Amino acid sequence: MKLLKLRMVSIACLAALNLGATAVRRLDLKELAQGSAIIAQGRIVRQWCAWDPEHRFIWTHSQVAVHEVLKGAAHDTITISEPGGTLDGLSMQVSGAVRFSDGEEVVVFLRDTPLHYWRVNGWSQGKYHFSRAASTDLAAFKARLRTVIR
Repeated sequence: MKLLKLRMVSIACLAALNLGATAVRRLDLKELAQGSAIIAQGRIVRQWCAWDPEHRFIWTHSQVAVHEVLKGAAHDTITISEPGGTLDGLSMQVSGAVRFSDGEEVVVFLRDTPLHYWRVNGWSQGKYHFSRAASTDLAAFKARLRTVIR
């Protein structure tokens, strides 16, 4: 009987741990590109948090100064919106939501949402971070991506 109770407690604990996880199917570069309306390279220049239109959820918005659009319509800036953030003394965390840093150089794969926010496609799979020193890596990645997009 003690062993059965121990197993039940263990199962309950494991289930509770998994409730906070976000499981996402692994996408290859071709799938990411096909499922994205916009693919852009740029630098994060500004971030802020705001409520959604119904004042139910907090979103963190990150503005990208676009250097190059690899797929989709041309933009000088794009605002990427990811769920979660801190606003009005409240915090909302979404496991697996993509986070950005001011000044970060990225290539992002974006999809439109029902709220007409641009979100990173495939969760963190759709964000590629490049340091300024890694220009060779960035050029090679963009060349590979152009091949996939064709």
